[in-house]
Amino acid sequence: MVADCRAAGPIETKQRKYRSVLIGHGWCDEVHRLAEASLYLVDHGYGHEALILLRTMFETTISLHWLSQKGDAGALGVFAEGSRLMASLEVV
Repeated sequence: MVADCRAAGPIETKQRKYRSVLIGHGWCDEVHRLAEASLYLVDHGYGHEALILLRTMFETTISLHWLSQKGDAGALGVFAEGSRLMASLEVV
């Protein structure tokens, strides 16, 4: 699973609405990196410590599934939420 992600190379899309593809590619890469890190921890006797990474991996997978269902509208929602969070962090 981890090797296939690295072998995939750059993404290409022929869709006009490509925002969700770009976000999804990043989230998919995150899931694969978390899986790789979790396997490393488990192999070195840190199975308990790997659990938080596994939880994050599953949550990201669920978000990725949601994004695939919503498409471009979901991507715009992700951008809006990011903007809202950044605005709340601005210091006056």
